[in-house]
Amino acid sequence: MLGATLLGGLTINFALRNYPNSLIASIAITAAAVVLFASGSLESKASKVLVGLAPAFGFWLTIRASAPLVAFDLIAALGLLVLGAALSKRGRFFDYRLSWMLQAAANAIEDGLMAGPYGARSITQLSSGRNRETIQQALVGFAIATPILLLVGVLLTQADSEFASIFGWLGTTGIIGHLALIAIGALAILTLLRSAHAGRDDLSVPGAQFLAPTTSLVVILGFVGLYGLFVGTQVVDILQTTFTQTEIRDYARSGFFQLLAVAVITLLTLMLVPAITKPADAANQRRLRVASVVAIGLTLVITMMSVRRLLLFVEIDELTMLRTMSIVAALTIGVLFVLLAAKLWGLGANTDWFVGASIATVLVVVFALNVANPEAIVAKYNTGSIDKIETIDMYYLGQLSADAVPSLLDALDDLPEQQANELGSALCYRHSGDDRSGLGYNRATVAAEGALRTLCSD
Repeated sequence: MLGATLLGGLTINFALRNYPNSLIASIAITAAAVVLFASGSLESKASKVLVGLAPAFGFWLTIRASAPLVAFDLIAALGLLVLGAALSKRGRFFDYRLSWMLQAAANAIEDGLMAGPYGARSITQLSSGRNRETIQQALVGFAIATPILLLVGVLLTQADSEFASIFGWLGTTGIIGHLALIAIGALAILTLLRSAHAGRDDLSVPGAQFLAPTTSLVVILGFVGLYGLFVGTQVVDILQTTFTQTEIRDYARSGFFQLLAVAVITLLTLMLVPAITKPADAANQRRLRVASVVAIGLTLVITMMSVRRLLLFVEIDELTMLRTMSIVAALTIGVLFVLLAAKLWGLGANTDWFVGASIATVLVVVFALNVANPEAIVAKYNTGSIDKIETIDMYYLGQLSADAVPSLLDALDDLPEQQANELGSALCYRHSGDDRSGLGYNRATVAAEGALRTLCSD
């Protein structure tokens, strides 16, 4: 455990000092997964599958350069590690309610706070009797000496260049900065190890069910009434197929994000209300089920209306990453609503599969986005629609990440001269010449910079 913790700390130190989309970031996630497996604490099949999937998302950090994808990959990989550690001792992935997830989050915070003492206690358990006492005393001495020696060491490096050159491999961060980042990395590894080692069997939230069935029914019927009224007023807009460009822009801009927020709030509410509702008799269960499914159906209509608004906008205007990711988010939320409706209607009533299925759905979407390369899709759509769309912002296209550069370069020869010049200037303006070699390697960036070096030198 000590060796693994040190390895994890060193790896995360280099990862934090480099780009988040780099070879070392992929290595750091893989190292964390290896440490968890090597600890021997992962006993359940669910935990092994979840931890084993984390490097699959970490892998894309070396391949893709798009900021949204990098963020999603990091969240997915870290989430899989944390969830896998929490499921180390018992249960299946599709057996946990929302209340369990809340309790697991609280336990993760506790593991983080207690990671330091957990590591120290583990060290002292290596020996017994007098040896344990000696180790404890040595640890206290190490804790006292470290800050003093760091201060003296910094003063010595400033006083003598030859001595300072010994630590040249540390770069500009400095030894204190490196040790701080190593400590953060080691703490993260210890947190995962403590969570996996603890393997809490009881993750239920006491007193979580406190709403009466009638109360929950009133809450859900409130959604049904409001959304029914909204959908009714929008029937004309849904059926209408002809808009002026000004009307389309106003229609899309005025409502997409609001409607998407409505869908998210409703999804969270309909997930939470059944989890905190007391057991009901058959009649009340039937009423709650019907009301919930009707509310979900109306919310799905609202969600699809939001997608329609944005698609109408894209038909007359350019495609952007924000619009692309918003459409993907809305469609994903729609899938989650369908899963929730199936669960509330009674599908798989003997297991609490919805939370696990939702997480799996999101992971599939994130992985599919990595494969699809959305920034390349945006580049191809816009450059291919030059004759259909009134205005294409070439500067925006030139500022897309390295993922889009190959598609943009392929399109240069097919663009009108003015647009080709604008796009070429925008691409060369963002050209940094960063080779991203070594641990900071990123495949998309290296390929893009090599191509831009040729283009911009001409």
